[in-house]
Amino acid sequence: MPAPYKYSNAGIGLLSYLLATASGKTWEDQVNSEILQPLGMADTTLRPTPEQRKRLAQGHNRAGQDAPQWPVFASYAAGGLRSTAHDMISFGEANLGRKEVNGKPDSAELIAAMQLAQKPIYPIPNGNEQAMAWVNNMGGADPAILKNGGTAGFGNGIAIYSTKDAVIFIIMNQIGAQPVAKGIEILRCLP
Repeated sequence: MPAPYKYSNAGIGLLSYLLATASGKTWEDQVNSEILQPLGMADTTLRPTPEQRKRLAQGHNRAGQDAPQWPVFASYAAGGLRSTAHDMISFGEANLGRKEVNGKPDSAELIAAMQLAQKPIYPIPNGNEQAMAWVNNMGGADPAILKNGGTAGFGNGIAIYSTKDAVIFIIMNQIGAQPVAKGIEILRCLP
């Protein structure tokens, strides 16, 4: 019998370490060469440049006070990337299976890998299904594929609605926010 369901940032970090060990390439190099560069996601990085640092939003705690930056040292794959809304929409479009993103063709291998990552592999007690970090939200008439997250001072979410050919990315700069729930609500209102 499998263990009870529990999402684990440590598990995602361990997976990135195992991938790096097996491939001989760092997780950062793999993400850059296999996802970010092919999709033209120039503003998504583990190590922001001084210019990119100037554009980073300030996060806030529940009381509205400035939150410190979240240190991500051993587990870069679990919250280490910094991005922009534009880049995240590009990522969402690629996950919809677009043959072209940002004027560049998507490879069949990247599209296949993204679709594989969305396939359910484990039922969650709330009725949803866990994929490789994505969650298949089975509620409502049209299921959505989503990923939420958060760090000190931020809540974010991306939701993919393939039946409506739509993706939404929402980020809020206050901890405790539930942006993915809002994203699903917005997507379900689309005709």
